[in-house]
Amino acid sequence: NDLSKITSLNGFGYRVDQQGNTTATAAAITGTSGARSAKGIIETTGDADVFSFTTVGGACSFSASGDATSQNVDVQLEILDASGAVISSDNADLLTDASVSATLSAGTYFLRVSSVGRGDILADGYSNYGSIGQYSISGNAP
Repeated sequence: NDLSKITSLNGFGYRVDQQGNTTATAAAITGTSGARSAKGIIETTGDADVFSFTTVGGACSFSASGDATSQNVDVQLEILDASGAVISSDNADLLTDASVSATLSAGTYFLRVSSVGRGDILADGYSNYGSIGQYSISGNAP
């Protein structure tokens, strides 16, 4: 387990989690005039970052992608309602980016970013192990 060795034998651990992992600890996505953006880091396999946004209602769309200079994260992006139920989800099979959209009623919603693998690891796929790194979110919510 390379990640375990790197983060323990060298005297340092994983990066501190910078974003909340639940709807209760979600940070608000910033922006003006409907345009929203945020950045984050998937620090460990299994980490998920959750952001909140409020809309007056209408068509909402968001995309997430890994940082171009240090891309190692294959992102899954989800829109959640106030109870945490998934409204829209994307993990494009042949891409490491993700995009979601939904027509929403007025209220507060959440975006959850997590890391995933792809396909069959014994064929041409890979697991979510090592799918960590920086990402950016951009989108629009009126």
